Amino acid sequence: MNNEKILRATQETLNVVSPLLGRLMQITVGSADHADQTAKTGSIEELRAEAERQELAMQMAERQAKVAQELALARRIESADDVEMEEFYEISGAGHAGLKSTEGTITAGVGGQGQKVTRRIYRFKTNSKSNAVD
Repeated sequence: MNNEKILRATQETLNVVSPLLGRLMQITVGSADHADQTAKTGSIEELRAEAERQELAMQMAERQAKVAQELALARRIESADDVEMEEFYEISGAGHAGLKSTEGTITAGVGGQGQKVTRRIYRFKTNSKSNAVD
């Protein structure tokens, strides 16, 4: 079995399991193919344009994946008998730049500080008897 058949079979499987993952794989494979072609025949400007195009495509795919993740979480919450949630989010940052001059000297400085705390725990409990279809 060659690589192309394996790739096609993997993509078909992903489309069944998760349409979003299948779409992400399709975007990735298409981008890689287009990048290879551009690298072989294109100029530096075309390569830069292709890199920007791929970066934007990946950012959009990442946002779509986050939405799909939240929807899947909402479905699990909806179908669970008991849900335990614990979330912490804190993102902060500070920065400064300065210039100081005194008698014959000039001093410049740049500084920054960042902090990130993230914790997200979900526990789902489902009584299989209560979710059985009559």
